[in-house]
Amino acid sequence: MIKMKYIDKSPTAKADCTITCNDKKSFINLEELNNENTEVTQYATLEPNRFILNGNFQLYPVPFPTGQVYISETMSNENGDYITPIVITRTFTQKHTSSGVSFVFDNNDDKCWCTKVNIKWYRDSTILYDITYYPNDSIYFCPQNVVAFNKMVFTFYSTNKPYRYLRIFNIEDGIDREFGEDEINGLRIIEEISESSEALSINTAEIDMKSKTDLDFIFQRTQGIYIYNDDNLICKVFNSESTKEIEHKYNIYAEDYIGILDKEQFLGGIYNNYSLKAILDEICGDIPHDYTGTETITGYLPVMTKRQALQYIAFATCKVVDCSRSECIKIKTLSNTPKTIDISRVMKGQKQSVGAIVTQVVIAEHMLKENTTTSELVSEVVNGTYTFYVYDNFGNYIE
Repeated sequence: MIKMKYIDKSPTAKADCTITCNDKKSFINLEELNNENTEVTQYATLEPNRFILNGNFQLYPVPFPTGQVYISETMSNENGDYITPIVITRTFTQKHTSSGVSFVFDNNDDKCWCTKVNIKWYRDSTILYDITYYPNDSIYFCPQNVVAFNKMVFTFYSTNKPYRYLRIFNIEDGIDREFGEDEINGLRIIEEISESSEALSINTAEIDMKSKTDLDFIFQRTQGIYIYNDDNLICKVFNSESTKEIEHKYNIYAEDYIGILDKEQFLGGIYNNYSLKAILDEICGDIPHDYTGTETITGYLPVMTKRQALQYIAFATCKVVDCSRSECIKIKTLSNTPKTIDISRVMKGQKQSVGAIVTQVVIAEHMLKENTTTSELVSEVVNGTYTFYVYDNFGNYIE
């Protein structure tokens, strides 16, 4: 069964977020809410009926442990209400877009959550939306498409159980969405690989889908899309372009990690016995990539896209680059052990075309030699930081 999982989250919001609060335990570090931690050790407290004797709770050590994400200083009353509402403010240096907010409250054995929360989204000093939600579970999504916000204010009023501290394990700008086979009307995946790396193809996916929910989606560029056959990953791609035809019906064109590298610039350089792993790290950056080896490389790379640079490196080192059926870029050497193709696997009666016969091959080799003399390239007084590009007589970039 085919299914699609879409990471409908702002990819940069957490890294850009500063959090403040009017009510928290003294040992709580609010920056923990910017991590992906949703599993927290259960410690025994004086909250009535929370210390369940199932062996999962521990006594608080001294000093108090880190990694507790968020716990309020104030406890709700006998009705589950906070006399003074708890306010958490998130501010951002850049403007972000999301389809709402997901909360993970106390999702452990106690299953305690906030039953009333007001959320205000701001763009500078302007309130974009002011909405009150009523969660009914310890994991809850508050839907609202918001474009270009840079501040959020949460006001928490009550809990579903009396005498409880407010616990929040995670806050996400958006939600992971899963679409079933009955929502995917059309799916076309193209995967290509070159055994000699004379080309570095971009694997693509074209998806025609119609959501069964009443929610609208913001398919943001470079957001991750996972496509599965049952529980087996077919591909991980990233939204490159999407259109909305009619209500809840979308067409999506997505590319793999190589497509991301094709949009980024690499400044190149001259390398002498340079670590292959180090240059792959420079090219791929934060993109997950898998290479293990101690090889070195010597040569010159001009200014080009990171996709082109990776193709040059792969070709020069006899490596194969592949993203298919994976969540990373795999860089590996193919086995040189001969394989025997059984005659039963050979199809007969196929058309065969023959190109022109090659009678001569001319190979030109260029030798780079280090210049021992110095010359003045630039003479100018500048303020700030600048990047200079210097080219030789052939138009090649010189580092």
